Amino acid sequence: MVSVRSNFPTAILFFLGYCHFSMPRPRKFVYETAVKRGWKEGTRLKFNEVDPGFIIILTVREGRHDRFVRVGNNLHTTVKISSQKAQYGCRLLIKPLDDVSELPIEVIIKRGEINGNKHNITVKGRGWPKSTGVRGDLVVKIQVLSNVMKWYEKGKILNRIKIRKTR
Repeated sequence: MVSVRSNFPTAILFFLGYCHFSMPRPRKFVYETAVKRGWKEGTRLKFNEVDPGFIIILTVREGRHDRFVRVGNNLHTTVKISSQKAQYGCRLLIKPLDDVSELPIEVIIKRGEINGNKHNITVKGRGWPKSTGVRGDLVVKIQVLSNVMKWYEKGKILNRIKIRKTR
């Protein structure tokens, strides 16, 4: 009989590695399902007996979106407008989350409706779809840019454009 001496962490690591590599592996690695309305982060999908002795459980994780943030069943987005549009009123068209099958979202700002730099407008029924078929709300955060901020924003955009000198 051969005995090998090792310290405790090495023995635990070897034991866990042995257990991991001796476990059976499923033959199928791709699982498909139809995404249903109202699913949110943390929803668990269970595939029973895909292979004999296996139960596969997947947990839904939400990705980030460049325009919308989900809070419960409501969607939040931010729109920047000029101080003139805030003062005299305007009409905003916002691209929806699914811009293929949904119409643009129209937000009408009335003259003098916005006081200050920030204002929230709630559009009922244009948020995240619930499992019952009803939709949450869309909260549009209106951010008013002063003339100084407009020039600052334009400057940031102009600084990104590289101008090549012609010789």
